[in-house]
Order: sequence, then structure tokens, then C-alpha cells
Amino acid sequence: MGWPGLLRPGNLAGATQESIEEPLMADHPSLDALELVETCFARLYRNAHEVFKLRKPVRLRLGNEPVDLSSIQERHAVCLEEERVDRLLAPDLVLGVVGVTRGPGGRLRFGGDGEPLDWALHMRRLPDQNRGDERLAAGRLGNDQLQAIAFRLAAFHESQRGPMSPDRDHVLERLRAQIEMRIEAPGWPGRTPLPPEVDRIEAWQLDFLDAEAERFLRRADSHMIREGHGDLALEHLFLDEQNEVRILTGLELGMPLGQADAAADIATLATDLAARHRVDLAERFVAAYARIANDFDLYPLLDFYSSLHAARRGKLEWLCADGAVWDSTRADQDRDRARRHWALALAAPRHPLLPPVLVAVGGQVASGKSTLARFIAERIGAPVVGSDPTRDFLLGTRVNEDVHEARWEEAYEPGFASRIYEEVIRRAGEVLISGRSVVIDGCFHSREERMRARSLAQRFERPFLFVEARVTDAVQHERLAERAARDAVPIDDWQQIADQLRDGWEPVAELSDEEHLVLDSALPLERNAGSIEARLPTWPIALRG
Repeated sequence: MGWPGLLRPGNLAGATQESIEEPLMADHPSLDALELVETCFARLYRNAHEVFKLRKPVRLRLGNEPVDLSSIQERHAVCLEEERVDRLLAPDLVLGVVGVTRGPGGRLRFGGDGEPLDWALHMRRLPDQNRGDERLAAGRLGNDQLQAIAFRLAAFHESQRGPMSPDRDHVLERLRAQIEMRIEAPGWPGRTPLPPEVDRIEAWQLDFLDAEAERFLRRADSHMIREGHGDLALEHLFLDEQNEVRILTGLELGMPLGQADAAADIATLATDLAARHRVDLAERFVAAYARIANDFDLYPLLDFYSSLHAARRGKLEWLCADGAVWDSTRADQDRDRARRHWALALAAPRHPLLPPVLVAVGGQVASGKSTLARFIAERIGAPVVGSDPTRDFLLGTRVNEDVHEARWEEAYEPGFASRIYEEVIRRAGEVLISGRSVVIDGCFHSREERMRARSLAQRFERPFLFVEARVTDAVQHERLAERAARDAVPIDDWQQIADQLRDGWEPVAELSDEEHLVLDSALPLERNAGSIEARLPTWPIALRG
């Protein structure tokens, strides 16, 4: 089919929509009346309110797997697959798969009653300024947006949670194939050899895979191998003014997503943020996801998956440059992007921007320790491992679920509190293995609990700091009253819990002054910032927000 190459962009560049409720495709728009945006493997035709995505009739080879989109039947199948996945992540944007037909005068159009000459995925168009990369460029992608994206992804991954992958034994084999994969396009005019750094990248990835084989298999045993996005980038994310998140699929090569570690999606988006010189946002996003999904075991594998994704994107861009020999400027741009991705892949076993530390934050009930822990974590680019979320997870709670009051009885069974702290320490250790800082949020009412956290830091040869949050009795009582009103329970219930903890509190005498910091958490957080920065390495002011 020769018609796609004859079309040229229209004059609607930069158009956006005000509402996704606008009427669409009332008269089967002709292709030459729409703006054309071309990628390596697809053509997007769009106006102010809608987008039609057509696949190019390419033939590729991904390692030993052929991808043949030269037939209309295969392109139709790919459109249907992308429609299926988009309905999982952004159902209100999907308008279906439509045929390309000839209308009056022989003009090509979307829809109509004629015999389809090709197929397109039909989607609503969202405002460009709400796209993730545009938000970042405009300084409109901050903590609130990252939290919303992390929650949306955690909920999606949880919805795809199934039984253990039946091909557990093939997990390592599939990863090895992805590492060594060559992306080729038989018949394309250019066949430029990959540069030597690709071999170095693959050697590191293969060594990591061999060394951490059991860790990858445990991810399969923990049901973390599930359907995901597969190529999550900022350009696939849209957030409106209420921070409602919609995610579009990429399927750049036309392949079904299949099953992969949920950590791969998180690493992919983190890599995109890092590639745009916002490592701080990348770390905050990962920390938010780990907390919401209760998945701190992703940390030791995060850099591997980041490297794997960056290497794959580099190979893809290199291939696109081979296919753009007719446009030397575009080919040079594709090769520059490939080299940037490979630089990221090589930097995976990197040293962190901030020296890793372990911070434990504790205190009485309603002392503000959790708020203080989150504040410190943002300043040092670390995740928060909390005892309360860990307790809820051990009770069976998952994303977007509340623990029923009756289940709190189990939380007070003998030995359950010890189980909570054991799991908290284990999770914090997983973060430290990755070479990153971690903040632990718990009561730490006993010397034993505080020393367990300190011993963990010593095991990894990291500095340790216990931050004790304190408030006056009057402030504590006021906060307990607020909790009682929130939970619709008598204040005496909360006061009894607070009194029990106070009676069991063991004064901090086992730590040196260098390892113990007392903060009045009734003060505004910024009033405590100076004391925190005097003890801990924090992000530069330019990277806070």
C-alpha cells in the first residue's frame, strides 16, 4: 500500500481540546484534513479532539521473534491488542478500531462503509499541556502528580495480580533473551553495526542476572510477574488539574505486552525522568510506588531493569536511524538519542547523588513522626518504610483497601508486633542493598527496636540517625481528639493506646548524641529543616518541590 507515504501534515499543529465530551468523528474525517505526526513505526492523524493511529507495514525481527505488520490482518490484530490494553488504563479515551476506506472522490477517510484498506486505533485527544513530558518542561510535575501516577500504577498492577507465572522456570531465560536481543529490519537500506558500548552493557546485565538469579525467581514466586505497560514514558501519561491519571500504551513494535516484573514498569518511568535530568523526581516516584504497593523488594532490581530498558530503547533508536537514511538530520537525531540511552544503561551500577544513610523516626502516639518521616525522606530522596503500612500488609490489606476494625484484634496477638518490625527491617535492608538511603517510620519505643535499626545500618556500613519526634501533652491530646473524631470513636480509646505506649517507652540512652536527634514536631516542618540538614545530606534547593 503506497498511500501513507503520500500524505503530508495539515495545519492543526498545537491544537488541543477543552473537554473529552466533545462530539467526535461526525463525518468520517479524511486523512488529508488532519495533522500528521510520524514515528518510526506508526502514523498519528489528529485534530483538536481525536487521534487515529495507523501502523506502518514494517517487518522486524526481535531476536528470534519475527514481527510482520506487512499485512492488513496483522495490523488489525495489533490495533485490537492496543485497544484492549488501553481500555485497562484509560477506558474513557478509547473509541474503538476503525477502518480506513475510500469516500467520495476517492479520498481516504476514517470510517465509512467501504472495504477497509487499513485499520486505525481511534482515541480521544487530551490537551498536550497535560502530557507528562510537557508538564515536566513547564515545572508542573511535582510530588502530588508523582503520587497520583504511583497510585494509578499500583492499582493497575494489583488488578493484574494472578497466580504464580506457570513458566517460572523460563523467567531467567526470557530475561537473558531480552538482554541479548538484536532488533533488525530485513530489507531496510541501512544496517549500521551497534557500537562497542552495547557489548559492555550486556555483559554487566548478564553478570547481574547470574548473580541475582534467586532474587528474580522470588519475584515470580511472589506473583510479581504480571501484565504491565511495557514501555512507560512521560509521553504516555496525562494528568488533568485534579491529578486524575490516564495512561496510554506504547506498543511501539506492535507486540503484545505479555507478562513482566511490575518493577520493570517503575524502572522504565524512572529512567525517563533521569534521562531528562530529574533524578530527584525519579527517586521520589519510585519511593511513592514502593510505599503504596508495599513493594520494597523492587529496589535491588531497579537499576537492572532501568539498564535493560535504556539499552532496548537505544537499540530501537539505532534501528530507526537505519530506516531514516533518506533524512540525514533525523537519522543523526535518532543516533544521538540512542547514545544517550546507552549512557544511561551504562550508568546503572552508579554511585548515588547523595551518600546513603539510614534514618529511623520514632516517638509517642500522635507525635507527628510520620509527617516528619515523609519530610525527611523528601529531603534526602529516600523511600519511607512504615510500620503501619507494613502491619496492614501483613493483615492482608492491598492497594486501596482499608483494614476492618475487627482485624485489629489479630494485630495484638502475641508476637505480631515483632513480626512487623522484622518485616520493616527486612524491607529497609532491600533498599540499602540498592545503594540508596531509607527512612523507617515506627514508634521505636524500645532500645531493642532502635538497636535493630542501628545494626542494619552497621551491616551495610551506612551512617545511622534516630530522630525522636516530641510534642507537649496538650498538643498530643488535641491530636488524639482529632483522630477520635475522624474515626468516630471515643477519645478514651485513643488515649488508652497513647498511655500504654508512654508507659512502655524506654528512654534513649543507648545512642550517642551524633546518632540521636530530638525535634519538636509541633513546629512547622521548615523550622526543623536546619536541624535535619545539619545531620543529613539533602537535595539541593533547586531539586526540591
